[in-house]
Amino acid sequence: MDKFGLIGYPIKKSLSPMLFKEAYHGRWQYDLIEGEDFEASWQAFLDSYKGINITAPFKELAYARADILCSECKVIGATNLVVKTPEGLVAHNSDYSGVKRCIEDEGLAGKGTALVVGCGGAGKAAAVAALDLGLDLIVINRTPEKAVEFARHLEGFYPGRVQARPFEEMNDVASGCAVTIYTLPLAIEGTESLRCPVVMEANYKNPTFNAEKLAQEGCRYVPGKKWHLMQAVLGYEYFTGEVPDIEAMEKLYR
Repeated sequence: MDKFGLIGYPIKKSLSPMLFKEAYHGRWQYDLIEGEDFEASWQAFLDSYKGINITAPFKELAYARADILCSECKVIGATNLVVKTPEGLVAHNSDYSGVKRCIEDEGLAGKGTALVVGCGGAGKAAAVAALDLGLDLIVINRTPEKAVEFARHLEGFYPGRVQARPFEEMNDVASGCAVTIYTLPLAIEGTESLRCPVVMEANYKNPTFNAEKLAQEGCRYVPGKKWHLMQAVLGYEYFTGEVPDIEAMEKLYR
């Protein structure tokens, strides 16, 4: 029987095994393959699993080992899902797929500019998703050199549509954008006063933003749990070829 799993470190508190179980009512096995050694985790995948999800700090390392890269992976430079096929190891990025669905659901495709805060794996996926949906992009990072480097990289694919701005300008920039996508793992100074028509975030375990407060300010809030759910829903189908039970998966977040 085909088996699936997650590699990364630390992952012992991951919701993924429960999500996968609900998605397919326990028909397939899904394991946490936890360890700090990428080589050992990757070998476990090659030896025993049909497909794996990948989380930090292994997304770029797994990307380099894939035989076939989907188009979004080539731009992002990372993968969070690899599946064995007759043609070889195929890399996808369901972080990209998940945030793209969230942006589409808010009716934002082609409407203005997206601000992405953070240049980690989630931030890169969000940036490429926004650009592919026709939004222009501003990227901000706590280490400004990384934001500049990433913006230059994206300019090679999306000329004239990307810029990096200093971190201290985050709130001013956000107020003029159609959506802010916050991908940092923790709240930082200034987030409490960030205002934007739509605010999305990646963190589903410890949300940065207060949904009620944002609503009072006229901002629509898209929680990290929606992004996490959408990336799972869209990613699991790459594994199995079957549409998962979305309603059963949603219950875990309640």
